[in-house]
Amino acid sequence: MKRIAFYFIGGCCIISSFIGFSQYGIATGIICIVVGVLFISAAHGTSSTASQQESTLPSSAVQQEEIRGLVFNVAGVSFSNESGRIRSRQSILRKIHFEDPPFDSGYEVRLERYIFEDAPAYYVYVNDYIVGNVPKEFIHYLEENSDRKYVVDYFNTYGGGKNKNFGAEMKISFIDT
Repeated sequence: MKRIAFYFIGGCCIISSFIGFSQYGIATGIICIVVGVLFISAAHGTSSTASQQESTLPSSAVQQEEIRGLVFNVAGVSFSNESGRIRSRQSILRKIHFEDPPFDSGYEVRLERYIFEDAPAYYVYVNDYIVGNVPKEFIHYLEENSDRKYVVDYFNTYGGGKNKNFGAEMKISFIDT
């Protein structure tokens, strides 16, 4: 709900900048735009520049110790689960996004390895619900680092709205022991 309020306040500030320009001058209009952008970026979560820098994958020649973490969009979020109380992954992501029960008091995100078409794959679980999968291009790095522990640095949901699916982005970091 906090995210929605920030988007709303940010949108109102940007819209009010038109009044600021016309009635109070250029400086007031610019200030309204800047404040609106700040609220919207706060609602969006972490800075996009940090996400873009982290999402660059290391080349295969990089040593295992240098692989610190992965940032990726969760794949398969529009599929349905075969079992469980809530089968629609979109419904689960919607509940997470709006902090509806059972996700209103927090949640735990984890990866679980399984075999799909004779190849390793990883589910993304939030509490006991499958919300998607790790994309294929990241499986190689997870397999190479399967002996290392990891932490989920963040898990953000996005999207929704009219004719838009919900999605999720997450970052995991490997812990060197």
